[in-house]
Amino acid sequence: MPSHSLPPVEIPPLWAHWRRTLRRWGGVQAVIALLEAFGPLTILAAQFLYLGQPFWGRGEAHISWQSLANLLEDSEQQRVFVQFLQESKSQ
Repeated sequence: MPSHSLPPVEIPPLWAHWRRTLRRWGGVQAVIALLEAFGPLTILAAQFLYLGQPFWGRGEAHISWQSLANLLEDSEQQRVFVQFLQESKSQ
């Protein structure tokens, strides 16, 4: 019987930057806990980030905030990001 596996998810380069920053600050576990605990409420956080778009400026900061809002809005991305952070603990 053939196995049906999902195609690998492409990890955005920005996630690696976030992971390094979270490691440096010791925040990996806190972010994992928040994403898992707040689940559907993260959509509200994403909406607040979208409302703040005019204040983000341009360049890297804008891209980072936009990516964070997209992550918070998409439960599948959150799941993959949490796995990505958990993998980082074993490295």
